[in-house]
Amino acid sequence: MRRTDVEKTKEILRLHDELGLSQREIAAATGCSLGTVSSTLSKAKAADITYPVEMTAKQLGSALYPPKDGTGEEKHSEPDLENIHREMQRKGVTLTLLWEEYKTAHPDGLMYTQFCQRYRDFRKQNDVYMRKQYKAGERLETDWAGLTLPYGEGQKAYFFVAALPASACLYVEPFRDMESYSWITAHVNAFTYFGGVPRILVPDNCKTAVQKADYYDPNINRTYGEMARHYGVAVIPARPRKPRDKPHAENGVQIAERRIIAKLRNRQFLTFEELREATLEELDRLNRQTFQKLPGSRLSVFLETEKDALRPLPASRFEYAEWKTVKAGMDYHVEFDGRYYSVPYQYAGRQLDLRATANSIEVFCEHERVASHIRSYTRQMRYTTDEAHMPENP
Repeated sequence: MRRTDVEKTKEILRLHDELGLSQREIAAATGCSLGTVSSTLSKAKAADITYPVEMTAKQLGSALYPPKDGTGEEKHSEPDLENIHREMQRKGVTLTLLWEEYKTAHPDGLMYTQFCQRYRDFRKQNDVYMRKQYKAGERLETDWAGLTLPYGEGQKAYFFVAALPASACLYVEPFRDMESYSWITAHVNAFTYFGGVPRILVPDNCKTAVQKADYYDPNINRTYGEMARHYGVAVIPARPRKPRDKPHAENGVQIAERRIIAKLRNRQFLTFEELREATLEELDRLNRQTFQKLPGSRLSVFLETEKDALRPLPASRFEYAEWKTVKAGMDYHVEFDGRYYSVPYQYAGRQLDLRATANSIEVFCEHERVASHIRSYTRQMRYTTDEAHMPENP
């Protein structure tokens, strides 16, 4: 037995034999679980050991945990390492808690140090081993794949990849470009696919995510930040040239390229919709395919350990908005997409922020909205003017 284990055992016996404390009170005083206290007292009673204990650590260990097979080596109940690995993905679960539960069920089982070593060895022997272990629902890592696929007449599709580190579940979707609208739509679709939202988004330092790539303090793209606030998620971009900041996205990109994009390379897609449907079919197969060295699949692990850990989706889907810095003309109108919208005449000549959605145009001055219009798509009416914005004597 370790020195700390011997001291804990002696303290448990002292509190029980000298002070007559209850098992629950002993557990609170020693920091041990109730199961550990109960097991220790039971074994001490069976071995006729009382406080004070005049034994060496080795003698005490042999008395409490005697050999059972005649070889001088104690047989232990081995922990279910696959189940322990699944449980470790759950929020709030620690190895200490799992060991205490294991010892309650198997009083003759491994001590804490041996238990932890078994689990470390198990992780190293499996492909899913990572230096850092993430809790379910904690983060989603996103990136664009490097490979593309052709469709139609000389057009090509780009692939968005999102990975949940805790379950290794992936989301992959093709887009016609890698512009801001596609980037935002990809995230919204990924949230819908997973049926929930993580606490943290870890994107690459692409221009659709980060306006100004700074090593320590990146400036988040305004629309991307607005989307994050809508879903209540924090954005922590990976540092430039630091792939270890998002290892699961990097690995997810490799898997998507090898198991989806490369698999579709010889198929001819006449339309983008055909390509998208085929991609989602392959994605479903990939997430359902069983692991080579672990039980279950990406999807089954996600459903078992991560889906309920994600925060619920908001009531409404995020509506994409484009921001633009504009200058009001002397006719107190601002331009967007070849059309002009009025602002109060007092803002003529000033620099303003314009927010455009599919249905509306909003204009802000120092974060305060000063004008709002229904977005115009007609070519005949290029000017939209609110009479309230006009001066009294035009």
